[in-house]
Amino acid sequence: MRRRHAVAIDRKCVTCAAHDTNLTFLYMKSFDLHRFLNMMRLDIAQRIKTYRSLLLGAFVGLSFVCIGCLSDRFMYPDARQFYRFTLSEMLQVAFWLIVMVCASLPFQDLAIKQQRMNFMMLPASQMEKYVGRLLQTLVLLPLCMVVVLAFVDTLQCVVMWLRGVPTGWVTLDVLRGMLPSLSIGQEARIMCGEVADTCPAWLAYMAEILMHLSLLSFYVLGSAWFRKHSFIKTSMALVVLGFNLVLLLNVQWPSVVYTALGYLASPTALVTALVVVCVLVLTFSLWGAYRLMTRMQVIEPSLSEKYLKR
Repeated sequence: MRRRHAVAIDRKCVTCAAHDTNLTFLYMKSFDLHRFLNMMRLDIAQRIKTYRSLLLGAFVGLSFVCIGCLSDRFMYPDARQFYRFTLSEMLQVAFWLIVMVCASLPFQDLAIKQQRMNFMMLPASQMEKYVGRLLQTLVLLPLCMVVVLAFVDTLQCVVMWLRGVPTGWVTLDVLRGMLPSLSIGQEARIMCGEVADTCPAWLAYMAEILMHLSLLSFYVLGSAWFRKHSFIKTSMALVVLGFNLVLLLNVQWPSVVYTALGYLASPTALVTALVVVCVLVLTFSLWGAYRLMTRMQVIEPSLSEKYLKR
């Protein structure tokens, strides 16, 4: 009985402290640059171990990709270009997976009560905390990953040079392959068929960028919703959602409808519709992640307390 009473008092004290903190932050300006920079410094210091582990894991993963390409079939001069192409493609896939892992990290640590308490006690408004987490995981971490990629690329250059087959750096090839092409718009062409080849180049470019951003924003939403193991759970949710969407479209929309739509609608209209859908997904994901973050509590209620308690 005493133990239950002590736990109840502790829960009440923690809730009151978090409530008072939120009331204090309520009278702050929504965004102040000096306060934001101080909050970023404190938040990065609290998560530095996670970031170090992620950078180390990225280094090991990219190194294994390079080791997998060190085959004897690339050890003659005529195969150098093929080696560069193979290594560049594999590093692009690995680097994009790493970026998606980074996008699933903004609120993953908040699955622990102590981390939620530390996050709530940061001297900043809710908007500053939200923007700070997005900058850390979607801007700073990918930039650090580029440095890791360049370091791994330098090591593979040294190894290939010692083996007598100098190949040069492929970091620029990897980044050039990941960044959207102004004249191609590959993802937009895949989604809209060949119509993206006849629409304005800037529109296809915008569609490709928004498709990348909407995918990353979905992982941000997953980090706020799932928190624990958010990358795996969000990836599974994307697979299930995509499978059901394709199944629904194939059942409800016969091929005749697709053919008629392709003839009646202009290429620019189809790519514009894709842009609008991506903007809606991006807006909903970022807004949903912010709402989930602001409604977070230090002591999360259990499922019975949420749905069964009257």
